[in-house]
Amino acid sequence: MNKYEYLVKIKNSNINNMDLIPGIITGNNDNNEYLFDTIFVLYFIILYEFYYDKYLEIKNYEDKLAKYSKYQIKYINYPPASGKDDNENDNKPAIELIMERLKHDSYNEITFGEIYESIIFNEPYFEKIDDLIKLITIFTPSELKNKQCYITYAGYSDVVFDYISQFKYEKNEILIDFCRFLVDEYSSGGHPPQILNYNGYERNYTYKYINLFKMAETLL
Repeated sequence: MNKYEYLVKIKNSNINNMDLIPGIITGNNDNNEYLFDTIFVLYFIILYEFYYDKYLEIKNYEDKLAKYSKYQIKYINYPPASGKDDNENDNKPAIELIMERLKHDSYNEITFGEIYESIIFNEPYFEKIDDLIKLITIFTPSELKNKQCYITYAGYSDVVFDYISQFKYEKNEILIDFCRFLVDEYSSGGHPPQILNYNGYERNYTYKYINLFKMAETLL
């Protein structure tokens, strides 16, 4: 029995810890089964089973942000108001910039609903970019290509691809490709089929992202 089938079996039972599993597709045509949840669960199974070092990188979220702050920080406005790619924020301490721009203030409380909203196109477009960058940063690797860490401020989805491109791709494919997948969903205009409910447009608003780690470590 593979790990996904095992989780389906637990989800269909009334045994302990079943609530650690979000609304995955079980084949029962239940209204509480979501393709969005299923994608995230499959991704975490792959990380936990085959890329455990990368699993730990995204689990140790604040440690990763602290590593970023050791790079030379370059703060980018897009489009640049002055024709330059820097501003007064470049003079702020690196850790302050990192925490101000990239950290989720309520990381342990992030729900699937909030993640869903971060990758769905809503006006105003420029405000949504900040949410998307914070979401992407959850899944970025800890290693950058160069000695500078670029933080985008606002702009279009191609700026987020630029943000992702600063991280080393080699040996980090499983993380960076997932980041690109999320940005692709954002860029598609609001209703990509990958994140729709199995039976319609509803989604699981209440499941906490942090429970994916508990699910993996308790049930896998």
